[in-house]
Amino acid sequence: MLKNLVSLIILCLSLNAFSASSSDFNWSGNLYKKIRKYKQKHQKFFKKVCTPGSEFKYYKLLRKYRGQGNYLPLLGDDIDRAAIQKNLKHLKNKVSYIKMTIKRVKKKKGFPKFKVITKDIQKNMDELLSLKKKYYIEVSDKKKLEIVSRSNKHLKLLVKQFDDLMNRVFFLKSFHYPNNHLKNRAEYEKYKDFDDNKRKRKANSVFFYRKIVEDGTYNVGKKRSDLYTRSTLDTLYYKLRKQKNFITENVRYDLDWVLRNIET
Repeated sequence: MLKNLVSLIILCLSLNAFSASSSDFNWSGNLYKKIRKYKQKHQKFFKKVCTPGSEFKYYKLLRKYRGQGNYLPLLGDDIDRAAIQKNLKHLKNKVSYIKMTIKRVKKKKGFPKFKVITKDIQKNMDELLSLKKKYYIEVSDKKKLEIVSRSNKHLKLLVKQFDDLMNRVFFLKSFHYPNNHLKNRAEYEKYKDFDDNKRKRKANSVFFYRKIVEDGTYNVGKKRSDLYTRSTLDTLYYKLRKQKNFITENVRYDLDWVLRNIET
């Protein structure tokens, strides 16, 4: 009974996938017969679409596509050439930036040992968390002010340590680093839902620019991209400079996450 009930729910959710005019799937008659008919049709569909090797072929094609696809903004049924033209200089500069970065990497004898170059940041983060804990258990107002002062000094040091780290791992910097992705996304959100050409063009231009700077590199097997790592490094640049008194949990989490991902 339960199995039939589940099948009935699936049937109800799937009816929109079939033609509304089909006499096989109207609401009159015995629904259990319709469940059987649905299962028969689904089985035929499954045999045609989900053939052996389909998943393997899909991922093979996906790996070939990754790193090769190019986003093109649309305006109605045509390509928004104005949005592309406006951002063409950024595309050209990005190609030059990538070539320059490749040259710098090739000149290096090897990559830095990430556990070594992130050791000072990790130590400073531990100290910031310790100061934060001490502040909330301290009862003396005078000592609390002293703790805040010490914490702010460590926050300034953290900004410098982060900048030094980014200069050492320059190959992980996004094009136009540091990018304010939150500002770019907010700008896109302002225009994306309008239908008039003027604001639609503005949304296309902003989104196309985002596609240029909010980008990542795939590994050799094209199974994993470092886009999120690069974007987080961009965002941390701005977030760290806004920290006051104590490190926030969001910044601590993002910084800890990105340091672990740089290592791997």
